[in-house]
Amino acid sequence: MINIINMRSSEWMDANAACALLGVKAQTLYAYVSRHRIRTMMDPSDARHSLYSAPDLERLLRQNRRPRARDDVAQAAIRWGDPVLATSISEVRERTIWLRGHKIEDCARQMTLEETAALLCGLDQIVLPDTRARFSGGSPFTRAMKALAEEVDNAPSLVGRDPPDFAKEVGRALSVVTNACLAEPAAGPIHERIGSKWGVTRQVCDVVRQALVLLSDHELNPSTFAARVCASTGANLPAALLAGVAALSGPRHGGVAIMADQALHSALERVY
Repeated sequence: MINIINMRSSEWMDANAACALLGVKAQTLYAYVSRHRIRTMMDPSDARHSLYSAPDLERLLRQNRRPRARDDVAQAAIRWGDPVLATSISEVRERTIWLRGHKIEDCARQMTLEETAALLCGLDQIVLPDTRARFSGGSPFTRAMKALAEEVDNAPSLVGRDPPDFAKEVGRALSVVTNACLAEPAAGPIHERIGSKWGVTRQVCDVVRQALVLLSDHELNPSTFAARVCASTGANLPAALLAGVAALSGPRHGGVAIMADQALHSALERVY
């Protein structure tokens, strides 16, 4: 029986009830919340838990009802209207993200971004080579896309890759994109390259490392979805990353960071 909690003029459900109503797992429920399809509030009786708007859930349930034939076709791909793909890479349970069986907060405490990338790719180790920064000028997105485009011609398909060779390619891709974004050649772990570019202390550099790990994988946003769709065709790794970076560059996605930076600098110039 679904437990609906009435609170004044609104109705709220706990996570188990919400999942039962929609017929989804917790990961899909959190995906709806992150896309602002379902409102949430803190459970007054237990601050560790959230409650979910029953009217939003019922509206979403009505919208998701489709003829059974179409639902069967889509089951292995996406839920109608939302890009939610089943993956063994990560999952949401116990109110946290798990990366191949490891809590993401544990990864952030102990691992570098490249170690996390190895875990996500199912590899033993990823070594970052030194790569030159091919381009200067323009935004980091522009430089990254130009650098990846140069890599596409010589990269093999993602289908049937040998793990040691794939590990080398992943390491090279990480290094190429990082140095393109920084617009300068650099060596060493990615968080140290960023810290050196920014001129920050080792303590701040370690915060950068943790942030990179925490952002390494998540539920599907447009750029993640674009990269995975491209990779699913058997395209090579630079092409898949290029698709993701291209989607990320849009002003309604990662490109908003460039706009915010420009607005901040403009405001500071007016003040000083």
